[in-house]
Amino acid sequence: MAEPNGTTTPSDDITQYDLLPKMLPYLDRHLLYPLLSDLKDSPDSLRLRYECLKPTNMTDFIGDLEAEIQGLSSRPSSYDARREEVLQKRSQLESETEKLRGLLEDQEVVGNLRSDKVANLEYLEEQQGVTVDWQTAGPLERGR
Repeated sequence: MAEPNGTTTPSDDITQYDLLPKMLPYLDRHLLYPLLSDLKDSPDSLRLRYECLKPTNMTDFIGDLEAEIQGLSSRPSSYDARREEVLQKRSQLESETEKLRGLLEDQEVVGNLRSDKVANLEYLEEQQGVTVDWQTAGPLERGR
């Protein structure tokens, strides 16, 4: 804020060079949160954190933020149902990617991978039975 004599306060100088508002549209929401958590706790900063993380699957944390914003003692029950959906989706994705994750945990397989994508695809197809069709097909199409 400008002083009566026309000078500015140090906080004005800092906000003038704050890059956060310019960076926000280009950062992942999960990367934004640590930056936003450094803001002073105020109703506006809580609302900003809530709106930033609302589309994510961080249901417990988002529910706690909403409870804090609304002055509730616990998170709304709608977040419990959303949490179950997220956990079911996680379980489904883990089962669909089980073979690939297993291959990536096998040091022998990882050691045989090269920087050449074509050679990697051939190796995975010939030695491990992983094909491009398998990668893009859903679990029912792969014979599960």
